[in-house]
Amino acid sequence: MGSVTILIGSVVFGGYLVLGRSFSDSFLGMLKAMVGVIMLKIGASTLINLARPVFSALSNLGTSVITLNPYFVLNDSAAWLKDFNAGYEAWISYAMLLGFFVNILMVALRKFTNMHSIMLTGHVMFQQSAVVVPVVYFLIFYQKNVAINIDQIIAIILISSLILGLYWSVGTTATIKGADKITNNAGFAVGHQQMLGLSIAYGLGNFLEMPKIQLKLKK
Repeated sequence: MGSVTILIGSVVFGGYLVLGRSFSDSFLGMLKAMVGVIMLKIGASTLINLARPVFSALSNLGTSVITLNPYFVLNDSAAWLKDFNAGYEAWISYAMLLGFFVNILMVALRKFTNMHSIMLTGHVMFQQSAVVVPVVYFLIFYQKNVAINIDQIIAIILISSLILGLYWSVGTTATIKGADKITNNAGFAVGHQQMLGLSIAYGLGNFLEMPKIQLKLKK
């Protein structure tokens, strides 16, 4: 399962079978998932190839540009892991899948965790996994010219999945109040790159709104 595409496709295939779908539906679902992963990779590579000359030109003007677009991170981190070993790229998918289960567990235990929403934006989850896994590897386990063992690989995946699962649980749940306010209590959360930014903006909005309310009461 060293290939991200095959791994995601296999999980989708198994998921469809568990849901009671026919073999043909499950197989088609697997193909769609695999094509989706391939298209995501192609799209990220195309975006990078188009944008990199622009940033290179800006650098020639004496400026230093650091790109924070998640598609750049997805492409570069996967390539970085793949340079060490062809199977390392699959860590991203394993961490994403286990992180998703952590998210589900947090919601299942909502009586104790107060988490109420599940992240379902697949391509964003994949991008965020591509950020977390290399960071955990580099900060904790990476040693130059030293091969990594299976115990360390498992630890990287488990730590990354725990971080991702907690982030998705907290991040999506934090958007519920704001989403309810602007949708007349439609009952959904936002699961995307900007979810923490949205919750912070909602909190600041409430804080800045208080003086206006007090002023109206005085009038």
